[in-house]
Amino acid sequence: MLISVTSLSAYEYCKRKLYLERVLNLWEPAKEPTILGSIRHHVLDQVNKQEQQLVKSIQEHHSEQEIVEKYNTAFLRLLKKALVDHKEDLDKVGVNQLDTYRKIKDLVLQESEIRAQNLINFIKTHKIFGDELWEKLTPKIESECRVESEKLGLKGIIDHIEYYEDIIIPGEMKTGSAPRDGVWEGHKIQLGAYILMLSEKIGKNIKRGYVRYLDIAENRDIVMNPFLKLKIIELVRKVNECLASKELPEFCDSANKCKSCGIREQCYNQKFLEELMVKANLA
Repeated sequence: MLISVTSLSAYEYCKRKLYLERVLNLWEPAKEPTILGSIRHHVLDQVNKQEQQLVKSIQEHHSEQEIVEKYNTAFLRLLKKALVDHKEDLDKVGVNQLDTYRKIKDLVLQESEIRAQNLINFIKTHKIFGDELWEKLTPKIESECRVESEKLGLKGIIDHIEYYEDIIIPGEMKTGSAPRDGVWEGHKIQLGAYILMLSEKIGKNIKRGYVRYLDIAENRDIVMNPFLKLKIIELVRKVNECLASKELPEFCDSANKCKSCGIREQCYNQKFLEELMVKANLA
């Protein structure tokens, strides 16, 4: 059975929580930051799917400001639609759509203006518009790309893949805080796993990818190397052993992780967990 790439970083974060979720189906309730992140991901995904029509509409008479406004209008329209689609999720955490729009709007517009400026720079270099502009524009972006590997025992969904003339670069979009330098270890593991699976899929080694931290609008590169590959392979083995075990993993060694965990009370309720193990025929 293939395991999800997110299971690898979840194991690194807290293998006990991973076991409670994936084996005992004790899932953490949705939190506002997670839902806001999902909405922003949704907007970016929809922009990728609709960008072809937007780019083809750009003609020589359009000014740079008009191009920026076209992108901003498209992004904000999709944000409003995403808020409608996620209303039920927002209601569960007691957040209304208007407040969410105000929280996310500026960050969405940052992404919009980055895309618009990339297009403007391409136009300045190549002096092409309309259908030809879309045909020759690089990078082309594919979003929500499903990949799997029987060899690695993994499956997952890559947020972004950028296609250039001679290289392919996968990217992961992440909300929340970013480290001072580089990327968080869990994000490196996820991206490394996607690089391996995508390389296998296309039959060509992909040398690098990036994590985009949306809150600071910054890309952080990851270079694939043999040590990262070995770590991912070892993590796959450990996760499979964990999920197949009939014993609860030990508590993690971080008080901060426990403090912010949404299933902390159940995790520390030994009697409750023993009953769950019996029901799951694991005791």
